[in-house]
Amino acid sequence: MSQFAMPDPLRAQDVPEFVRLLDEARINAGRPSYRAIARRVGLLMRPPRIVASSTVGDVFKIGRRRLDLDLVVAIVRSLGFPESEVARWREACVRVHADAKSGGPTGVFRQLPRDLSTFVGHERLLAELVSALTPCGAPGGPATAIAVLEGMAGVGKTQLAVHAAHALVRDGQYPDGQLYVNLRGFDPVYGPTDTATVLESFLRALDVPARQIPADRAERAAMFRDRVHDRKMLIVLDNAVDEGQVRDLIPAGPACGVLIASRRCLLHLDGVERYVVEPFGVAEAVGLLARTAGVERVAAEPEAARSVVARCGGLPLAVALSAARLRSRPLWTVADLDRRLRDGGLRKLGADAVHRTVDLSYRHLSADAQSLFRSLAAAPGPDFDVFIAAAVADLAASEAEALIEELVDVHLVQQHVPGRYRMHDLVAAHSRAVAISRVDEYDRAVDRGLDYYLNQVVRAAECLAPATAVTQPPVACPPRSGPPLAGFAEAMAWLEDERPSLCAATELAARTGRTNHAWRLPRALWWFLCTRGHTDDWGAANRLAYAAVRELLDTVVNRGILG
Repeated sequence: MSQFAMPDPLRAQDVPEFVRLLDEARINAGRPSYRAIARRVGLLMRPPRIVASSTVGDVFKIGRRRLDLDLVVAIVRSLGFPESEVARWREACVRVHADAKSGGPTGVFRQLPRDLSTFVGHERLLAELVSALTPCGAPGGPATAIAVLEGMAGVGKTQLAVHAAHALVRDGQYPDGQLYVNLRGFDPVYGPTDTATVLESFLRALDVPARQIPADRAERAAMFRDRVHDRKMLIVLDNAVDEGQVRDLIPAGPACGVLIASRRCLLHLDGVERYVVEPFGVAEAVGLLARTAGVERVAAEPEAARSVVARCGGLPLAVALSAARLRSRPLWTVADLDRRLRDGGLRKLGADAVHRTVDLSYRHLSADAQSLFRSLAAAPGPDFDVFIAAAVADLAASEAEALIEELVDVHLVQQHVPGRYRMHDLVAAHSRAVAISRVDEYDRAVDRGLDYYLNQVVRAAECLAPATAVTQPPVACPPRSGPPLAGFAEAMAWLEDERPSLCAATELAARTGRTNHAWRLPRALWWFLCTRGHTDDWGAANRLAYAAVRELLDTVVNRGILG
């Protein structure tokens, strides 16, 4: 079990809420896959049988009206619950089915998930969010208050949304109720939840008899808007896939508030306040580590704690998983955790959830954007521009720019300064992982990237000092496009902007045995690095060039002897 308390099944008022609580229990039990649960469940059934993963997955569909009691009990047992808890889940499952036969409960108006005791950080963003969703109290307000939380996978959007919703309720806002739904926008098995199904669930929660709920989605949406129009209610729409999924779930009246969380940029929703959730800074991340693993334990090793959260890239999901592992290992020090992260990363700790969440974003990209995402693993340096992205992916600059925007929309890439982009460290690690799985494609992308930089450096050197520029043979893969380098100023500015990437490109060429690039890049860069005072960079590049030339000479000599 994780560090979070298990949900109470007796809170369920109907079958959909029971299913939601059961899925919450699965997540808190380590998020086993439906396939893994199916293997365990088959042995727990009486008599034992083979249970398909799709059968298990069907239990977790939010639109279910009936559940197989024996299968539910076996699933609960497979999650590691004691028999006393299994009995509570059995009781709750029987009760919600009995309620469904009798027409259901009279209303389910308090649907927010439990607020986490481990929540820390995002104080400024939380205050802005609460302020934006606090009704002004003026009569005849123009429209529903809508706030959208956006950010990369694992950055803590759901926790922040739930915490903000609870803060609003504690302040006395939205007294008529709160509706919550996980829209499963990036579910790898079943895909996004159908809006019509969510509307049915909301209408039942609002005490609409099942026989009165229309079959048509548009009619359900109209009924939903009518039922909440004059109510002071908060609607939390978590994990939305796009604007189309949430548009019919937004009330029209001014008394309601809507809080949406999505890893996509929902650009086509009008009248909303948008907030981007960023990874934690060092202090916030160490605070989360301490809150979960123990304040005194973390305070005793401040340097190791800072190193741990740095290896997690400040990503709340990664920090929480690392902290949970530390908490479950009372004999470990924080330095032990740091060493394991250093040697094997999060996957060595069994914390694959980070990579799975990033992979879900990757798999929802278009095929061309997926290809660019993989190719960017071959772009050396801490950031990149459109032209190197186009080069590694073998695209025109305009094509690369459009695909980069798609990556920005799902927060796999951030534009940190005008014209330059970067990936979070854990996203970049996933880019490398999926790229290296296609070795030939990755090698071609590396070749194109190094050819691009060599071609551009030679052009820039000719602009800076034509008299000292050395004529070099053409590269194997000339780039389709590049930045304008029409004179001394433009060439110098480009070289300064790209200097970290050019040094990284030289190191990449040497590390991967591309000796021609490893000596030709420093040869073209020498005048710029020396005259601008970048002596450390020149020294490192020169050593790599010398080693590359020695390797080339040894190869020539050996061929001559063997020949």
